[in-house]
Amino acid sequence: MTLFPIRPGDFDRAEVEHPKLLDLLTFWEERCGERAMPSRGDFDVLELAPWFGNLILLESAQPGGELVYRVYGTNLVRLLQHDRTNKTITELSSESRQDVMAEYATVLEWARPLYVRQRRTVLKGQLLLSKLVLPLSDDGQNVDRILAGVYPSEEDMARDWPDRACGFVETAEPIAAVAAVH
Repeated sequence: MTLFPIRPGDFDRAEVEHPKLLDLLTFWEERCGERAMPSRGDFDVLELAPWFGNLILLESAQPGGELVYRVYGTNLVRLLQHDRTNKTITELSSESRQDVMAEYATVLEWARPLYVRQRRTVLKGQLLLSKLVLPLSDDGQNVDRILAGVYPSEEDMARDWPDRACGFVETAEPIAAVAAVH
């Protein structure tokens, strides 16, 4: 696993390779205002539409409590072949659990964004993933939710999943508008 940086929040924006993750970072920074991190109440869920399929939202019911996946994007479910929605981190396989616990523990401790690039084993082999992990706080001090965006490298998608390369569902319209059409 490769973590960038050793200390969260100190990474150069140029290290964030996927443009959607840069957009997500900008969105998060705008919601921060003068605070260290925004709260979940600082944005409407429909504002997250550009990233829906690639988002993860974790929350803890109590300070220091176990994190639960409240949202696990549909693109991630298709790519990684499992849905973690409403599951805890301790329910993950031991290999996955160690990596993600390190990422989330770092963000919980430092209350700063973390950018991670790492190879993960999936059904068809190894896949390079870029992940931006962002803290959220209702009280402005303690991280009680984590918002993360995860995107695979375009090269890996084109090589291993030519039918899916650039084929992740990109939601440009709010879900409410899409639902109204059907």
